[in-house]
Amino acid sequence: MSASLENSYAASQRSAAAALEERRAELSAQEANIADARVRFDAERLVSFYDELLAPQVADAIASLVQGFLAHEEACSRTLAEALELAERPANERLRITQFNDVLNELDQLLEEAGQLESSITAISPRQAECIVQLSDRPEQGSRLIATLSALLVFVQTDLMSASISDPFLLASYSLPSLPGRASFKSSASKASHVLVDSQYASTSDKANSFVSLAVQGDGVHVLDLSTLHPATSHTLGPNTRFACPPASRTSKRNGVQTCTTYGVIDSSPDIEEDHRGRAVWWWEESLSGGVMTADAQRKRQSALVSHRITHICAPEDLPEYLLLVGPNGRITITDAELTVYSSIDAESEEAIIVRHFVFPLHACGFISSQLGGVVSISVLKRGTNVIIAVSTVNTGGQIQSLGRCTIPEKLDIADASISSSGCLTVMSRSGVWSSYSLSATPTLTASPLCSPVSLNSLSFISPTGHPIPHCSEISILALTSSHVLLAGMPHGEPEIVLLIWDMQYGIALAEHRFHCPSHLHHGQQRGVAIELVVSGSTDQALLILHPATGKHEQTRATSVLVVPYVVPKISTIANALGRAAASQQWLRVEGESRKRHAPPTRDFTGVTPLQERSLKAMLAAQHSRDLSEVQNQWKVFVKAVPNPSVQPCLGHLFVKHVLDIVFLVTAPSASQDDTAPAHASTPYARDTVKYLLERKAVSDAMVDGGLIPALMERKDWENAVLALSTVSDLPESAVISLLAQVVAQHRRQSASDAMQVDAPSALPTLPAFLTLCVNYAASPGPLRVALKKHLPHAEDVVCVLEILDGWLERWGAEKLQLVPEGVKKDESGAYVAVLTEQKVLEIPPLDKVLAFISAFLDSSFLALLTYQPAHPLLRTLLARLEPELALASELQALKGPLQAFLTAPRRADRQRKPDTPAEQIKWKRAQAEEREMNVGIYQVETLWL
Repeated sequence: MSASLENSYAASQRSAAAALEERRAELSAQEANIADARVRFDAERLVSFYDELLAPQVADAIASLVQGFLAHEEACSRTLAEALELAERPANERLRITQFNDVLNELDQLLEEAGQLESSITAISPRQAECIVQLSDRPEQGSRLIATLSALLVFVQTDLMSASISDPFLLASYSLPSLPGRASFKSSASKASHVLVDSQYASTSDKANSFVSLAVQGDGVHVLDLSTLHPATSHTLGPNTRFACPPASRTSKRNGVQTCTTYGVIDSSPDIEEDHRGRAVWWWEESLSGGVMTADAQRKRQSALVSHRITHICAPEDLPEYLLLVGPNGRITITDAELTVYSSIDAESEEAIIVRHFVFPLHACGFISSQLGGVVSISVLKRGTNVIIAVSTVNTGGQIQSLGRCTIPEKLDIADASISSSGCLTVMSRSGVWSSYSLSATPTLTASPLCSPVSLNSLSFISPTGHPIPHCSEISILALTSSHVLLAGMPHGEPEIVLLIWDMQYGIALAEHRFHCPSHLHHGQQRGVAIELVVSGSTDQALLILHPATGKHEQTRATSVLVVPYVVPKISTIANALGRAAASQQWLRVEGESRKRHAPPTRDFTGVTPLQERSLKAMLAAQHSRDLSEVQNQWKVFVKAVPNPSVQPCLGHLFVKHVLDIVFLVTAPSASQDDTAPAHASTPYARDTVKYLLERKAVSDAMVDGGLIPALMERKDWENAVLALSTVSDLPESAVISLLAQVVAQHRRQSASDAMQVDAPSALPTLPAFLTLCVNYAASPGPLRVALKKHLPHAEDVVCVLEILDGWLERWGAEKLQLVPEGVKKDESGAYVAVLTEQKVLEIPPLDKVLAFISAFLDSSFLALLTYQPAHPLLRTLLARLEPELALASELQALKGPLQAFLTAPRRADRQRKPDTPAEQIKWKRAQAEEREMNVGIYQVETLWL
């Protein structure tokens, strides 16, 4: 019996071993086939990629484009390093303003090169798509090259992109009823109850549309299409229906028809009971045909009742089958489309009150390491003086899981809070203290300070005591990308709305935009305006809701919903922050210091040389005694005191700033009075001193409190103002265009038949001459458009400028285009180079600058010109002149890529040419040796010395 069992056991072992060996052989063969197939697949893709690169239509352009991109990347790294090194230097006499100007010129050149690279990439992509269709029946095979070009385009656009805010435009406006209904449950999701806007954009599977849902108290629910600015669908519910929170919408396609499902939480209605307030949910499903919902669709309304009050209802697109319901204490409930509960998380505490709630796709949250699908729910709660952050995740199956809770270390009285998908949390207190934190969910949820808190100033919502004031709701913040935050508020004592884009990592404002507060809001000293910012379906737009102030004239009040276009970099970089600190000072409060426009008479001249200190003290004494001739004499004495007459005096940044402070300082008429007073328009000052500094390019706009141009205009010094446009590189666009507006006004007065001559300290320049300076001046397109619209709002003024620009276009169109030089010669290396002869220089700006200025002018004034009948012939003439110039520029752009290498070769050869003198040869050899030592090749070991 035992032997039989042992034989059976041995036979089973042999059979199992044989079966396993057979299976191992099969798996090995399958793995080999899979590996071969994988290698073959990668090889086919690589061969296809090489075929695309070698396509005759794009081969030359791709090669020159990649070379240009690598050269541009190297130049950017070098120039940014120089800029950072200059920014970190302290102000001293060895640091001249010309060094900053040189770096700024290099940055402008790099921006121009980045724009050209972007144009080249976008020009290649359509041709590449055509080549793919011709080479293959499967166009998706060319996705690797298109993806590579797209990746290059992202890097180039990062160099080009800077934060800017455009003019907001009206999306919708809803008047308040003359007899308001019963007050609704006060939801923390919104600051007013008239119009509630969905803070989560409507979900769409094809991402072809972008919708926003609005609940209007006493009216109904409206779904607006941001792409057309028209209603997609509306649900009218009557004057007795009020909502507890913003609605939510979700779009989907069924049987080829796009439908929209809209959910609304009802706070009061004749159709619900008193104890169902804030718990009743109504929803409708209708095709997106536009217009008001029909009676048949109204009868198809569905409803459900949940167990707790709802302050937020979300329909995220990453959970197409589920809804998120958030309670006033932070309780989260997950339901399906029919409001059937799947899972939930209890509230943090019954005493906690939810302040803000955010939902992000799980894969987009940088502070959570997860590649799974689903969403992240973030609640900002307030319990007493504590701020609590609760984070939960919801997977695609509708199951919710808490990642933890953390408490903000500071005790803050919250005015508003926001968070970005990267985990940058910003909290605004009622006293104006703005704190920022970085969230991390590994291994536990923590909130660490991102930077020191920012103390805001000059905004109406700020309460010194922290108690609510009539204007406490005039603030709203919205996190954008990385550490960038959009702020909306109102300045003290001004009926304006100010929009600011802040980089919280560096605590500075990157962009600013102002516009007048709508008159129907009834803003006053004792009546505030409720401001609210919410996200939209677009990454470059936000929604701004302006709720009216409380007042007696109920029938004239209305709530406005505006769309705010903006541009913001995807990541926070110090390159975008450089040079923005001075513009941010007006919004910051410095503890222990009073902000004054003019400096006190007692000054500290530490950091300058003894000779400079003596000259500054003598000029200051002469300025206090109101002896301007003595100020000029002391400056001449300083200039002549240089030992070597052939050497220019040292004009460092700190010394020049002290000189300008003294020159623009005007004392009161009484000699015994120590305080200073603003300069009168006709007050003389040391003009020659300022002119001397401007001619030597030693002045920057940031050296003068309030700006150089306003200081010169207070003294009517047009001569130096015109000179500043040629020698100062950091003048704000608004200051330059404000001068242009004055010149245009003077030009129109002189052109009138009844013109009157008015004496002035300095005569205004002619309009063509000054417009030439404005066109040639380096300016950013966004701020330039804003400045043009602000200072030249009338079509009559715009036509005066466009007539001159049209004349310049006509002259450039008559110029002969010469691509091949008339004479050539051989250089030292035997290559042919062009022999440049003196040509007649046109007294007008270059064509590319004229086209850029016309583009900005038309963008800012086109609507005004359309309503001005005399401008129509000029617009037609401009169109006729622009079309051939743009076509020619497009053709020349295609040649630039292949010919760029030949253009840069002579310049590179000049830089690498051996110098003639022995001293220059020694320096050249030393520089070449240092360059070889610093060069890091593919297989070269780099040694880092610390």
